[in-house]
Amino acid sequence: MWFGRHSENGQCREVVLEAQRLLTGGVCEPDQLRKMQPPAWALISVLAHSSRRRLLRISDAGLTEHPGSWAATLGSLARDLLTATSGRHELIEVQRQALVPMELQLLADAMPAPATPSRLKGLVFGALDQRPMRPGLE
Repeated sequence: MWFGRHSENGQCREVVLEAQRLLTGGVCEPDQLRKMQPPAWALISVLAHSSRRRLLRISDAGLTEHPGSWAATLGSLARDLLTATSGRHELIEVQRQALVPMELQLLADAMPAPATPSRLKGLVFGALDQRPMRPGLE
């Protein structure tokens, strides 16, 4: 891989960048949601892998979108996630317990993908309600 032609190195770099976007919640940007409906797993991926800072940006961007749109719903969910967690460690715990498993189930077609923004919201709320609570977080 490291000894290939320049074009192969470019392709390898692109694969690495795509993996980095996936692992940091960057596979779906809010402005892309105006142009197309991404797969549900991509929206969940944003919530499942974003930092608090990124979730705040997504939340703010969602405020300027048409209510009920995919972008507004993603912003609302980001805001709800920030409100429901008190800090970085609790956010990561929620992401690992509720959102990453949901993302994987959607990727594997093990659960039906939500067809509307309101169903996406219901799916996320359902997963958050079902996650085990640590003592003192109730």
